[in-house]
Amino acid sequence: MKSLFAAEWLKLKHSRILWIVILMPILLTAQGVGNFTRYSDIWTRDNWTVIIEQCLIFYPPMLLPFFIAIVIALMIRIEHSHNGWKHLLALPVRRGHIYAVKFGLALLLVVLNIAVFGASIVAAGLLAGADGPIPLDRIALPLLRLIPAVLPIMAIQFWLSLRYHHIGIPLGIGIGLAVPSLLVANTKYWIVYPWTYPTMAALASQSSTFSKGPLLYGAIALVFLLVTVFGFTEFRRRDIL
Repeated sequence: MKSLFAAEWLKLKHSRILWIVILMPILLTAQGVGNFTRYSDIWTRDNWTVIIEQCLIFYPPMLLPFFIAIVIALMIRIEHSHNGWKHLLALPVRRGHIYAVKFGLALLLVVLNIAVFGASIVAAGLLAGADGPIPLDRIALPLLRLIPAVLPIMAIQFWLSLRYHHIGIPLGIGIGLAVPSLLVANTKYWIVYPWTYPTMAALASQSSTFSKGPLLYGAIALVFLLVTVFGFTEFRRRDIL
């Protein structure tokens, strides 16, 4: 599997995916700090709190799901194009290993994106002249909670990208479902809408009144396992050449 992972990583090095990983969170952080400096005269809380809130408010519900949809669609499109599946599946490699390596690599890119976003918040706060020590716990903890929260979305996008050869279908579904996630997160139906899980994990869980942690992570585990088992079973049985 190590050689398979190395081969998959080599494919990404010749694509634009790594640029997307790095640039998307930096651009969002720049917008958040821009809001902080533009309206600096109306903020009543400390600088770091405002900067973190302004950067985080759109990342879990919007940018991160967008990023997941785009990156997974582009990764799988490499195989959909130029008979990639034909060459890959002709190798003496189990389909289970291919599925696991591709999903693992996608997860690695998501974690890297989250890490770049966290580093960007710190850098932006320092450049904006935020007062006081860097609140690493208030930056790191919400971002760490995002890692398990995005697994159901990743599993769904992975299945969609494998299922449909046209890149517009998984992209359109993923982005379309992410748009209303912030609204759905404020309703009682959030538990059946996986695109709300990052918002609940990173933003709602910071509230002292948030008491749905066990329900949230139970739903995350259940949806992720069900979709992964279904997606892998279909990938193993279906002719996707």
